[in-house]
Amino acid sequence: MTDYKGRLSSHALVYAVACRGCPFIQTEEKWTLQQRLASRFRETFLQAQSITSGQNVVRLDDLEALALMVDFEYESSGGFTSPLQSQLQSLLLTHDSLVVMTLQYRIEIRIAAATGGYTTLSRATQRQTVLFWYVYGWDAFFSLDRGVASRIRDEDIDLSGKPHEHENRSYFDAILSLAGIGRKMARSLCGPVARRKGASYQDIESLYRQLEEWHTNICPPALQIQPSSHAGSQLEGTIALGTEMEQFLPLHKAIATLLELNCFMQIEACVSQYGIEDRSSLMGQIVDMRVKYETLQAAYKVVEVARWIEKLTISQRTSTSVITHYMADLAPGVIRNICAGASTWISGRAREIFHPKSHGLLNPVPGKPDYVFGDGDIAGLPKERAKSWIESLSALRDIAATATSHRDTEHLIKRLDQQRGSLEELISRQEGSYFV
Repeated sequence: MTDYKGRLSSHALVYAVACRGCPFIQTEEKWTLQQRLASRFRETFLQAQSITSGQNVVRLDDLEALALMVDFEYESSGGFTSPLQSQLQSLLLTHDSLVVMTLQYRIEIRIAAATGGYTTLSRATQRQTVLFWYVYGWDAFFSLDRGVASRIRDEDIDLSGKPHEHENRSYFDAILSLAGIGRKMARSLCGPVARRKGASYQDIESLYRQLEEWHTNICPPALQIQPSSHAGSQLEGTIALGTEMEQFLPLHKAIATLLELNCFMQIEACVSQYGIEDRSSLMGQIVDMRVKYETLQAAYKVVEVARWIEKLTISQRTSTSVITHYMADLAPGVIRNICAGASTWISGRAREIFHPKSHGLLNPVPGKPDYVFGDGDIAGLPKERAKSWIESLSALRDIAATATSHRDTEHLIKRLDQQRGSLEELISRQEGSYFV
């Protein structure tokens, strides 16, 4: 804010902040406005990079702007004045570009002032440190979700450079520690050896031990959602957000818990794709069964978290009114997307009951999961179990749907509704029409 008031902030950062804040303002045609602001960010950022092309130099606030906008979906790639800008977009407005710039570019913190001479951006050293660790964490979970190894090498990481004076250090340290485990997951379960031979059961067991260690000794109890803590929760109602970090605790608790559960589910995703080395051995079978158990448990813990989140709304007082948001609105990349992912997983596992052959269950092949809920007796499928599936899908879908301030939520919810509708139809045909 100091730089903005002093007219020192880069135009790219101003447009990026305005664009990301646009969903939360009360105005007509805000989606059109958001796209216009995004286009202005893109134009100013690419223009700045074209000026310094080949020099491997980037302003700190320009890089902060890219971190804010790297996953933004533009409605159109048009509007460029030159082929160079079009080419720069495909090269620079990407996750890989953010990582490379953060690691390899010279980050400028001294800029020319309007009054002449040079001045240093406010809190530049602290901002640069926080930016690096933000990119580190973002890259870890981004890479894990896509089943690829991180581009940030271990030798690029200076652990002594962590912002030890960060205003919310316990949350910061917990997320970064979990990101470190996520990096190891991607490297050991999706690396070249695992792709050829399958993941070793020793690596899988090691990852589970690390997740247990993180949950027990690294993540503070205040950041953990206990089983069934949604029932009778004292946090039911509206939480007022101000400037104190303690007021963000419920949001931080939801994010930390969901990221942890997502790690369990990502282990299954990698094993499903590449298999387990020597799966037919006794240890291979034991680990295979553990992966199934841990993933099923994690999926339904996500449902528990969704029901806990459902009890909470968050309010923010402005100069003229009080604006109310749901948690998924404030962290859609974690809360909305992980709830949607768990919904898709549960739906897929439930459907395997009805179409085992199409999922390779009767003719298992290396790397293909063979999940069967119960003994696979379709005719004896309990009505209560089917209802439980639908209730779980509804709980997850409803939390994802509360991210109404983000335009891409609508498309996501349509997909979840189609999955649920398809499952309801299958259940109705098998058990009778008891869903209205």
